[in-house]
Amino acid sequence: MHDKEISIARTLSYSNSKEPLQKQSDVAVLIRTLLRPTLEETLNSILAQDFEGTIHVVIGIDKPLYPRMFKKVQSIIDHAPARFTVTVFNPGYSMSKANGGIFDSYAGSLPVLLAHMANSPLVHYVDDDNYFHPSHLRMM
Repeated sequence: MHDKEISIARTLSYSNSKEPLQKQSDVAVLIRTLLRPTLEETLNSILAQDFEGTIHVVIGIDKPLYPRMFKKVQSIIDHAPARFTVTVFNPGYSMSKANGGIFDSYAGSLPVLLAHMANSPLVHYVDDDNYFHPSHLRMM
């Protein structure tokens, strides 16, 4: 008998709002992540925005370098203000050639998929090792 690697693709959406998930957000922030520890600072910088509208954060997991970070991400999401909706997409494999996928670009096709998942007419990208100034989205 051969050992088989099983990978489950998952998409989870979270919101502390009473609004339906279908309600469109004012802006979406898309994060392609390797689940590096810096993702915590990135998420906190997004949650600290002084932008008054609703924000849809879409997190795409490319290749989890630090899988234990997911629990920390979950904790941050659980405490997000009601104006935030967070969607986490984990295909279970990398789409980037640099990480074993088939697409030549450094990020693979994940940014395109995240853009299509965003429930907002405006999207902004940020890497998991960068962060926003508190007025970043308001000044867009």
